[in-house]
Amino acid sequence: MNCRASLAIFFAIAAVTISHAALEFSGYLKSKDGLRFVVTDLEAKQASTWLKIGDTFQGHKVAEFDSENEILTLDHAGVAVRLPLKDSHVKEGKLEAVKKQEIPLAVGSDGALSLNGKTLTLEAFKEMLLKFAETGTPIDVALHEPPDPNQKTFETGNKIVEIISKSGVKKYSLHIVDAPRSK
Repeated sequence: MNCRASLAIFFAIAAVTISHAALEFSGYLKSKDGLRFVVTDLEAKQASTWLKIGDTFQGHKVAEFDSENEILTLDHAGVAVRLPLKDSHVKEGKLEAVKKQEIPLAVGSDGALSLNGKTLTLEAFKEMLLKFAETGTPIDVALHEPPDPNQKTFETGNKIVEIISKSGVKKYSLHIVDAPRSK
């Protein structure tokens, strides 16, 4: 193989490596519709929308998810890119068991948000998450839907997802809890 061909192969491999070097698997959620994932481009400071298997973010196709090890595999030009779920930080080199903070949110049919039966504004929810982000506490949000979800509940749910993804919380999960449907 001549020198030019060797250099071309080297740069092609380097380009693939560089293209996914700044990606991070930031979070995922489980719902009745299946798993959804968020991938973040750390250099561009841009998070994906909620992706499912087969979706693409910046030329990387979501290929598979290992739920036991929390590893998301992306395919980029035929190269498998394995991204572990972003971890909480370990202090002083010691492993510490970090319990996820459970946040049971309920969305009313009017789009109003409540926490443990008490009204919660979106601004108060943002401030709560900022505190968890500062302490590095992982969160697990259970979003309880009303029996008959509508456009207002959908909009509130989207705002919650946006707030969580921009909060700075290092590790989070979000799952939708369906209420029994009215007849």
